[in-house]
Amino acid sequence: KEHKELFRIIGEVNDLVKDEYRTDKYDGIVDLLNQLKDYTEYHFKDEEEHMKAIGYAGLEMQQLQHEAFIERLAWVNLEEVDEGQQEYLEELLEYLTGWLINHILRMDKKIPVK
Repeated sequence: KEHKELFRIIGEVNDLVKDEYRTDKYDGIVDLLNQLKDYTEYHFKDEEEHMKAIGYAGLEMQQLQHEAFIERLAWVNLEEVDEGQQEYLEELLEYLTGWLINHILRMDKKIPVK
């Protein structure tokens, strides 16, 4: 359920990438970045609590990957984003899609279900 929400947000990034009628996408980018930051922090915390509760051996590796993802979002230079909005959105979409698919399929699939 939580992964579906992450992919919903990625879908919004994709919609913004394809929106040819909006020339200034800065506010949309900032909104989506904030959604991603907030939701990934919530999701990762929930996921890590579950892993702790079941004594999951891969918890430390998961935490490292989660921290790297959150840091990547936290260090976005909004001035650079504003200067190259479309390029940034395309790079963000590629990064998010690749990271989440890889993480979910390779890491999260190993965690026993609640």
